[in-house]
Amino acid sequence: MYSDWTTKFFGGLAVEFWVRVAPEPSETEIDFLEEVFGARHDPGSQRAAGGPAGEPPALLDIACGSGRYTIPLAARGYRMTGIDISNDFIDVARQRDANVDWHRGDIRELPWSDQFDGALCFGNSFGYFPRVETREFLRGVARALKPGAPFVLETSATAESLLPTLQRERRIEAGGIVFSSINRYDAMESRLDIDYTIESNGLLEMKAATTFLFTTGEVAQMFVDAGFELEGLYASSARDEFAVGSPRAIFVGHRIPSPTT
Repeated sequence: MYSDWTTKFFGGLAVEFWVRVAPEPSETEIDFLEEVFGARHDPGSQRAAGGPAGEPPALLDIACGSGRYTIPLAARGYRMTGIDISNDFIDVARQRDANVDWHRGDIRELPWSDQFDGALCFGNSFGYFPRVETREFLRGVARALKPGAPFVLETSATAESLLPTLQRERRIEAGGIVFSSINRYDAMESRLDIDYTIESNGLLEMKAATTFLFTTGEVAQMFVDAGFELEGLYASSARDEFAVGSPRAIFVGHRIPSPTT
């Protein structure tokens, strides 16, 4: 299956490169997330309002990587849990902050139910799976959340974001690591196959990855089908309006309580 690449890709030089080049989130981004997760609503709003006895909200960072967003949110006082499929990423994350609850696991098989006051998935981790698996992933996120809890998804894998500026070849050098890629887009499948070459100090890694592209309308419908109500679609954490060519899309929704909740 195309999604099997996720179990093999995130290790070695690939992780080392990402840790070196990925920017830390800005204060504006963390403020935005705090506004989403930290806002309190009237009881009738069905919105999550933190843990028992006034504890701060418990948040789940999905595909947390090295904890770029997990750790700053923990510093803001949230009770953070991070999950990622990569042992290398989790090892780096634990070294950065041993107090966060880190889990190594497949995000398609989230083991929690009705546990978290909010969740986020940032850093281009959406689009790794075919459509059926992606829908199941979003349903799993909904199951992990308490009724009314918010979910924030960031992705650059919408057709409106990626296709207008898609390059066949790309080369980046940072911190002594050379990261090259060749893209092949299958229009019939809306699938981008990518061959990577990563070089550093005589070491060479060759890896393959796949990104499935969705329109923003598709993602919005997937949110609804998974049991979320979509509250907004933005181009940035400043809530700029999303348009064709925006580098990323940020979807904000919340889990709709079931009739028996």
